[in-house]
Amino acid sequence: MNNIKVSNVLEILNRAYPFSLALEWDNVGLLVGSPQREVTGIVTALDLTDEVIDKAIEINASLIITHHPIMFSPVRSILADEGEGKLIFRLIKSSISLIAAHTNFDAARGGVDEAFAKKICNAVGADIESIEIMEKSPLDASCGTGRIYSLNEKSTALTVAKGLETAFGAGALVALPEKEVSRVASVCGSGGDYWDMALKMGADLIITGESSYHKALDGAKMGISTIVLGHDVSEAHAPGVLADYLQNSLNSVQYKIRIECADVSPLFKSAACR
Repeated sequence: MNNIKVSNVLEILNRAYPFSLALEWDNVGLLVGSPQREVTGIVTALDLTDEVIDKAIEINASLIITHHPIMFSPVRSILADEGEGKLIFRLIKSSISLIAAHTNFDAARGGVDEAFAKKICNAVGADIESIEIMEKSPLDASCGTGRIYSLNEKSTALTVAKGLETAFGAGALVALPEKEVSRVASVCGSGGDYWDMALKMGADLIITGESSYHKALDGAKMGISTIVLGHDVSEAHAPGVLADYLQNSLNSVQYKIRIECADVSPLFKSAACR
């Protein structure tokens, strides 16, 4: 088998998580490097950090794939000793390419939103078979943002939150804790804006990684509870899902490439735990 190139990895990713599914404001695909560069190893991660680059260098990986993109906002300068510029210079100096799979990976079948919903279902006793897509992609109705499903038994938002804390190993914030709930919506990452859509689809609880106070308050006024787990917590499984898919895909065509998943440690820690 010939050596694998970055372009081959892009094709493999595109089969499962089509880049065309990305929302128009997103920045996905090959962000740094060359599609013709040989891939000597792959590191998957939630975000690009110095520690992730260190890991790539340690295992001689020439490709990093993150969930969250860099250069998300318009870039006016790239400086070698500041912020993202420092990371970009390190990538180039180390001949490491960078791919981002963000909202396309969220929306796809078997992607981040689907995996998030299934983990919630297993944690709190919900019917996995009842999972539906909240906002279907205009390109593929089997993909889209958010998932909605039914609990096996009625519960309270507080009870659900406690179950999630155990399953995700992180603290949960809950609005309307005593609210009786039976139908749940979930959106990984920053999904607080989707409370209105969730309510219209019959949900009485939305679970997400991030929501503003005012979005949760607006939802509470309309009778829908919100549980917030933390943006990174709600997507911590993303690098593992990517690594497993890539390893299986590459093994099936006899590419022998080392793939490692970078640890995702929550950015915010509870002061009570210190």
